Amino acid sequence: MNLLLAFWASWSLAADQAPVHIKAAELAFRQAEAGCAARDWNSAEKQYLRAIDIEPTLMEAYRGLVELYMATNRPTEAGAMLTRILQIEPSSPKDRVLLGNLLLQAGQPMRALAQFGTAMQVSADGDSLYGFAQAAEASGMRDKAMETATRGAKEFPKDLRFKRILEQLAAAPGRDTK
Repeated sequence: MNLLLAFWASWSLAADQAPVHIKAAELAFRQAEAGCAARDWNSAEKQYLRAIDIEPTLMEAYRGLVELYMATNRPTEAGAMLTRILQIEPSSPKDRVLLGNLLLQAGQPMRALAQFGTAMQVSADGDSLYGFAQAAEASGMRDKAMETATRGAKEFPKDLRFKRILEQLAAAPGRDTK
């Protein structure tokens, strides 16, 4: 009976606390954030990776790594980390837009177009529409770029990016090749 009471008491106390591995992952994450603040990129990277190793669903650690890789001009690693994020949270439009932008900068407009298109299915915000229009233009789909930029200009009239891309599309000779 005493053993049963002891078990119940320890279980009820543990129910109010995070599991030990979560605490360890959060500690590694805080250490990584401190490393970033001190611009100690190597230490920060190791701690983010440690946090992910301890708790593979700690999204803050993945996003911290993306920011670190972007700050240290490592877009390939940032893209790989965004891909891992999207495996866990496939409906994250912010992460899809960021990955789309990285792909566009890397000269892969068709892959970028897929990311922006998926982001638009979840949330057709200004960033996803603008990215889609850019990727469509870079892929040779001027009509699709024009259509998307026109939609963006109507839905987000204060967003001057759409005005600029519409002017750019109107001034450039050419037609759809895809």
